[in-house]
Amino acid sequence: MDHSQPGGDVQESTESRLRELALKWFTETQAPLILHNGNFPEWFQGFISRKDAEEHLKDKELGCFLIRLSDKATGYILSYK
Repeated sequence: MDHSQPGGDVQESTESRLRELALKWFTETQAPLILHNGNFPEWFQGFISRKDAEEHLKDKELGCFLIRLSDKATGYILSYK
């Protein structure tokens, strides 16, 4: 008998697929635009959670920011203090 939550596997599969598509979009169309000598700028953090972004900015001065990739949509998220 399956005791998993209804739709749990479907939601995880959908989120995984969205992240995969976002990574493909970024790698193919965006990375070449922001890479400098093979490195990403310090402000670009890739796939990190909102909580991780907040932690990263916690001790920074006002006005500091980072850009991260969304794993729920194809695009960027600006996190700032």
